[in-house]
Amino acid sequence: MAWALLGLLPPACAGSDPDPESRLIYVSDYFSFVGADTHGRVAFALDNNRGRDGDAYQAEHFAVLHDEHEGWIEIAGSGPYPNRDHVLDRIPNSENLQFEGAPSTGLIITSPHNRLTLAIEPLRERTRHRHDGALTWMGSVPASLTWKGRTILGRVIYEYLVIPEFNRLTRRYWGL
Repeated sequence: MAWALLGLLPPACAGSDPDPESRLIYVSDYFSFVGADTHGRVAFALDNNRGRDGDAYQAEHFAVLHDEHEGWIEIAGSGPYPNRDHVLDRIPNSENLQFEGAPSTGLIITSPHNRLTLAIEPLRERTRHRHDGALTWMGSVPASLTWKGRTILGRVIYEYLVIPEFNRLTRRYWGL
């Protein structure tokens, strides 16, 4: 999130991973893929958000895919979903999107319903910023998207964000 880099984050506790004891916290993993094959260019963006507000845990995916020739493709599973296992330190699986691995070791995101798999090599950190205990870091790496029988080679840009004492999934913050 751009506002994270501008120093507009709320005060919070120190740490690079979500604090499981924090009563109010927001965590996000954002992937932006661009690539091409013999059929044309494809872009796929997936924002995975989760949080805690008191005893309640939340999760949501925001997913979009654009094909150069077909236009915007609807992705099943975009929206809120239950965070039944109270996961903050990794992306919780949903009915439509599953995650295997970690950004630092390589990650495979699959969606059988959408007939897509995004394979991401271990991410190389490019930037890291801390402000009052909040953290954001970004990386980039080669990746491949398998979709509808196509294998599309490209790159992923990744952003990880942790903001203690904040949760945009359950609260409104005017001015951000």
